[in-house]
Amino acid sequence: MKKSFSLIVFTLLLVTITAICCKEIPVFDVSLNNHKLLLEVGQTETLIATVNPDGAAKKSVSWSSSDNNVVLVDKGKLTAVAPGNATITVTTKENNKTATCTVKVFKPYADEPEMVFVEGGTFTMGCTDEQEDDCLDNEKPAHQVTLSSFQIGKYPVTENQWEALMGYNPSCFPKDNCPVDHATLDEIHDYINKLNAATGKKYRLPTEAEWEYAARGGNKSKGYKFSGSNDYSLVAQHGYGPFEVGQKMPNELGIYDMSGNVWEWCSDWYGAYSADAQINPQGPSSGEYHVVRGGGWNAGGFGFSVSWRSYVTAHYCIFGFRLVLEIE
Repeated sequence: MKKSFSLIVFTLLLVTITAICCKEIPVFDVSLNNHKLLLEVGQTETLIATVNPDGAAKKSVSWSSSDNNVVLVDKGKLTAVAPGNATITVTTKENNKTATCTVKVFKPYADEPEMVFVEGGTFTMGCTDEQEDDCLDNEKPAHQVTLSSFQIGKYPVTENQWEALMGYNPSCFPKDNCPVDHATLDEIHDYINKLNAATGKKYRLPTEAEWEYAARGGNKSKGYKFSGSNDYSLVAQHGYGPFEVGQKMPNELGIYDMSGNVWEWCSDWYGAYSADAQINPQGPSSGEYHVVRGGGWNAGGFGFSVSWRSYVTAHYCIFGFRLVLEIE
């Protein structure tokens, strides 16, 4: 009798253990290896879905695109079809867990400016030792600035780039490969908006801090007074101009014409410097004047220096500009 009872208990225990061991582990969630993508028309990319936990028995998923006219998806492989935005969703077949990736598709624009990568870092902005006695009061006090990485135009935006997009040329010196000049700040923002619409990107004017950091050569800076040299005649176009871009030496990052040729607009309102350390400064929140940098073809000497700064109203229109792209 005791043996029979023990056998029954053992059998029940074995059945219970077997049931527990064989019980399927449910799906808890799903994740993707990317949550945001920027693709060129025709480009492909593969998203990888990870179903959690690892021991889940049913890991099957389905894929969908919010707009098949923009992005197609097949088992995680994306194909960019046309400019626009789409959301890719992966869904587990068990418990309907989801994860998404937003995709922006752009079409290359033939007259986009050539950009140079500027690795982020910390630098001293304003009147530094290499300027000697040539600093103006508005370049003081020197102060520490830390910037994130960004891209900046290798050259100022040229007249042919402007005219290809805008259909007219505002410049007083019409030469195809010269920096565009005599566009108001409103016109420049109109150009940027149209360029962004054509490319799907987010071009903008540089902040004053980004401009100076790039002019100094970023984290490759050799401490030059001018952008790329202590001799402005090697790097600055000056005389009667403007001049074609890229005709003088570049600076340490391979950027041209940041000293001389045309003054360049920055996005900042003009204001006095603070001695406080700053991270990605944007300048004052409002003001009457905007910052311009770099000196122009009719400037001289210390006006070409990397720290020199001036200011004008938004409707003043004898200046040029270069563009920035943030690193996403």
